[in-house]
Amino acid sequence: MNTFIHLYFLAIFLMINVYFHGSYEDLRHLQVEASVFIHSRAFNHHNFHHLCSSYSSRSSLA
Repeated sequence: MNTFIHLYFLAIFLMINVYFHGSYEDLRHLQVEASVFIHSRAFNHHNFHHLCSSYSSRSSLA
Protein backbone atom coordinates (compact mmCIF):
# COMPACT_ATOMS: atom_id res chain seq x y z
CA MET A 1 0.00 0.00 0.00
CA ASN A 2 2.83 2.43 0.77
CA THR A 3 4.24 1.96 -2.74
CA PHE A 4 0.88 2.89 -4.26
CA ILE A 5 0.71 6.07 -2.14
CA HIS A 6 4.26 6.96 -3.19
CA LEU A 7 3.37 6.46 -6.87
CA TYR A 8 0.16 8.46 -6.49
CA PHE A 9 1.98 11.51 -5.10
CA LEU A 10 4.70 11.19 -7.73
CA ALA A 11 2.01 11.28 -10.44
CA ILE A 12 0.47 14.40 -8.88
CA PHE A 13 3.89 16.05 -8.76
CA LEU A 14 4.47 15.29 -12.45
CA MET A 15 1.08 16.74 -13.40
CA ILE A 16 1.76 19.92 -11.41
CA ASN A 17 5.20 20.20 -13.01
CA VAL A 18 3.71 19.89 -16.50
CA TYR A 19 0.98 22.40 -15.62
CA PHE A 20 3.50 25.10 -14.69
CA HIS A 21 6.34 24.28 -17.11
CA GLY A 22 4.66 22.57 -20.06
CA SER A 23 1.99 23.23 -22.59
CA TYR A 24 -1.66 22.22 -22.48
CA GLU A 25 -0.88 19.43 -24.95
CA ASP A 26 1.81 18.07 -22.60
CA LEU A 27 -0.64 18.07 -19.70
CA ARG A 28 -3.38 16.40 -21.75
CA HIS A 29 -0.94 13.78 -23.05
CA LEU A 30 0.26 12.99 -19.54
CA GLN A 31 -3.33 12.69 -18.26
CA VAL A 32 -4.24 10.25 -21.03
CA GLU A 33 -1.08 8.19 -20.49
CA ALA A 34 -1.66 8.07 -16.74
CA SER A 35 -5.30 7.06 -17.15
CA VAL A 36 -4.49 4.23 -19.55
CA PHE A 37 -1.54 3.15 -17.42
CA ILE A 38 -3.44 3.09 -14.11
CA HIS A 39 -6.35 1.14 -15.58
CA SER A 40 -4.15 -1.42 -17.32
CA ARG A 41 -3.57 -4.85 -15.81
CA ALA A 42 0.18 -4.31 -16.09
CA PHE A 43 0.31 -1.75 -13.27
CA ASN A 44 3.48 -2.18 -11.25
CA HIS A 45 6.41 -0.19 -9.95
CA HIS A 46 8.61 -0.83 -13.00
CA ASN A 47 5.99 0.34 -15.49
CA PHE A 48 5.29 3.50 -13.51
CA HIS A 49 8.95 4.49 -13.50
CA HIS A 50 9.12 3.73 -17.22
CA LEU A 51 6.23 6.16 -17.75
CA CYS A 52 7.95 8.83 -15.64
CA SER A 53 11.30 8.44 -17.39
CA SER A 54 9.54 8.58 -20.76
CA TYR A 55 7.95 11.90 -19.83
CA SER A 56 11.21 13.25 -18.37
CA SER A 57 13.14 12.51 -21.54
CA ARG A 58 10.45 14.18 -23.68
CA SER A 59 10.33 17.30 -21.53
CA SER A 60 14.11 17.67 -21.50
CA LEU A 61 14.06 17.85 -25.31
CA ALA A 62 11.65 20.80 -25.32
